[in-house]
Amino acid sequence: MQGTDESTVRTTGILGAGRRSTDLRETDVQNEARGRNQVSSGGVVVRTAERLEVCLIRPVPKLETSRRPVWALPKGGIEAGETHADAALREIREETGIDGVIQADLGTIDYWFYSSRDGSRVHKTVHFFLVRGVGGDTALHDAEVEEAAWFDVEAALDRMTYPNERQMVRKAVEVIGAQPSPVDA
Repeated sequence: MQGTDESTVRTTGILGAGRRSTDLRETDVQNEARGRNQVSSGGVVVRTAERLEVCLIRPVPKLETSRRPVWALPKGGIEAGETHADAALREIREETGIDGVIQADLGTIDYWFYSSRDGSRVHKTVHFFLVRGVGGDTALHDAEVEEAAWFDVEAALDRMTYPNERQMVRKAVEVIGAQPSPVDA
């Protein structure tokens, strides 16, 4: 379960945006002593229709006892040899069916959760990028996702399950406000 404290959002994480998942630092080893580490990448995928929209996913529930649908940002594990940015674009394509172009590094979120499968605490760091959707179709998402859909920003923020991911969407909106509009939005 993701942390609900929005103060967990950081602008730096275990690995920098250009580092590969095989690069470790001393802080990684220290965190490993307290629990297992996971590093993932994902994105705030946006497009401009009549107004700015964000693509969210509704993953297939992991437990039959899930109380309500989870709506979240697309994200996932980093494969061997991938950069954080490469992994984010791949995960976005797999989970949403959308092809994208990275516009900015938004930083990381960190949280701890208990893995009943492994019987251990897990420290997870997720690197997020602002990604402009440039093609694809949300109907082409993978089997890990029940639904991928576009929402205007306010509706996305209302629907999203995790407060730390909502903060990433807000940060993306701030970054977009500081950038010139894309020519082919």
